[in-house]
Amino acid sequence: MNVLITGASGFTGRNLYSLLLKEGSFAVYTSDIFSDDGHDNYFCCDLTSRDSSKELVVQTEPDLIYHLAGTFSNDYETDYAANVLTTRNVLEAVRTGDKRCRVLLIGSAAEYGVTYIGENPVKETKLLKPASIYGLMKVYQTHLMKYYVHSFDVDVVMARTFNIYGKGISDNLFVGRVYQQIQMLKNGGIEKIQLGNLDNERDYISIEETTRHYVTIMQRGEKGEVYNVGKGIPVKTRTILEQILEEEGVDIRVVESVTSKRDQIYDVPQIYADVSKLKQLSGVG
Repeated sequence: MNVLITGASGFTGRNLYSLLLKEGSFAVYTSDIFSDDGHDNYFCCDLTSRDSSKELVVQTEPDLIYHLAGTFSNDYETDYAANVLTTRNVLEAVRTGDKRCRVLLIGSAAEYGVTYIGENPVKETKLLKPASIYGLMKVYQTHLMKYYVHSFDVDVVMARTFNIYGKGISDNLFVGRVYQQIQMLKNGGIEKIQLGNLDNERDYISIEETTRHYVTIMQRGEKGEVYNVGKGIPVKTRTILEQILEEEGVDIRVVESVTSKRDQIYDVPQIYADVSKLKQLSGVG
């Protein structure tokens, strides 16, 4: 069985690649826009190009595609190209290909957007009300899935992921910013770690658990369905920060909370997942 991972050079892509290699039952192909990833079966491909996307699918002949390519810059043009256009091109390549193939798309809790405490835990059926450009792009991606499933019977399933944590994650995300500033502090580049609101509550899940759930959804998920990926437990951002600081041997007194205008616009006090669909799929609970 052939497996293709797009966006394979990213944090999640690297971890998923390691997990699939341990399985040992797949021929794993990887792809990203960068020229070289340093391992065999790697293809440099610009998925914003329809022709290049089709050529990649033809060359790798995948049975499964984990479509992890994307960005979360909150710049409309950047995020549209990386999240929406690449998804459309991958699904179109699968639709027009000679081989039946299943695609896993990665959604985001940002699709739910404005969420009030009484709406938690959030079910997959909740009305999508994105409050950021990134969330909007992921909603577009969800609609692309539904369109290709219902119009062309393409086999697509989605993991709607909440807050991943793990060392090496992008510094565009809270956990990544914490690790980045800890390193800068240790190197003498800064004297204080400056972060936004630490009192909101999020649903944090480790990268190891996340990638295992992706494999489960790919293997057992129902075509056209969305599955929340999280722990189903609200955790204060401050708690995650304290855990990281303790692991890194850094005193919390070096942390300053600085709330930006963007935080005031996009910040949701509490959001966590209803993971009953995922548990049922995994045979847990």
